[in-house]
Formats: sequence, structure tokens, C-alpha cells
Amino acid sequence: MYPVGHILTASIYSKVAAKKLALNFVPVFSISILSNLIDVDHFIYYFKDDGTANSLVLHPGHLYIGVPIFALIVLGFFKPESLNLIYMLIGAFAMHMAADALAFLCQYNLIALIIIDVVLFLILVLIRNKFDASVPFSNLFLFLLCVTLVSASVQYWMHFILKYDPQKELIVYVVPNLIFLLSGLSFYFVFNKKESL
Repeated sequence: MYPVGHILTASIYSKVAAKKLALNFVPVFSISILSNLIDVDHFIYYFKDDGTANSLVLHPGHLYIGVPIFALIVLGFFKPESLNLIYMLIGAFAMHMAADALAFLCQYNLIALIIIDVVLFLILVLIRNKFDASVPFSNLFLFLLCVTLVSASVQYWMHFILKYDPQKELIVYVVPNLIFLLSGLSFYFVFNKKESL
């Protein structure tokens, strides 16, 4: 899945997780976006990746994500006061994997992925009044719209204008991770009101 789908999925997950786990939305959403940096494993075998490969085949971070998830579960046994944070982290990684699975199921069809993004935006609009308002919905929506426009424009430029070949150009995999990093950090620094998790 492209960055937009992952970030929209993270926003919906974060709104629910923050409410249900009694955590602050801003750090939860920022961490959920940053959890998508698992995609740095795309750097390893990018020369074999045509952009439509199953993440489990070429991306060892995706394959071995169970190890840190298991470690988090074990940590929860010894630090039960951290269970809500641990549960949130496990959910963030699971959302990434679920989004990748959905994109693979759609065979990375661009039209299908755009439809998924539109549906994710609609879900976010539908649940806007049901959860915490630490960040006004208009601000969250504007942030997501800006990220969507910038990300989609850069991806379009790389794939359709510059015609970068995913098997020859590492930049194809660097840019999405930069989008995750800049989106997660900028959201945190713009909207955080010195709240802890």
C-alpha cells in the first residue's frame, strides 16, 4: 500500500485506540504513523521488487515482525502498567500488515487503492464525532489532506513522469519512508500540547 493508505489507516486506528485505551491521540497517531517505517526493509531487496511483490517474500522486517510483537507481549507480563501502550503498538504494526495484505489482495491496482483511500476518508468523516477532540477534526482532516496531496503528487511524479523503475531506483522506497517520518514527526510537533501517552 502507498503511504496515503497507511497514514489514513493509522488515523482511524489511532482515533479508536486512543479512546478505548485511554491514551492521548496525538502521540498515538504519531507513533502509529512512525510504525510504518517498518517499510525501510524495502531497501534490502529493492532490486528484486517490481513494486507489486508480496511484502512477506522480499521484506524481512514484515516477515519477522512477530518477534518484536512477541517481545512486547512478554514485556507486558512484567510491566502490566504498560499494557495499553503495548496493545497500541501491537495494533499499529498489525494495521500496517493488514493494509499491506489488502493491497496485495487488490494486486496493487492503483484504482482499487484510490477507492480504498476514499473509503478510509469517508470512514474518518463518519467517526469524527465519536472520539476525542484533542485535535479538532478540521485540523486533522486538513493535515491528512495535505499529506495525501503531497504524497500522491510525489508518487505520481516518480512513477508516471520520471518513470522510475522500482528494481533500479532505491529512491522509490526511500520516499515513502521519508513521508512516514516527516508526517509522524510534524503531526506530533504541530499538535502535541506537551501531553504524555
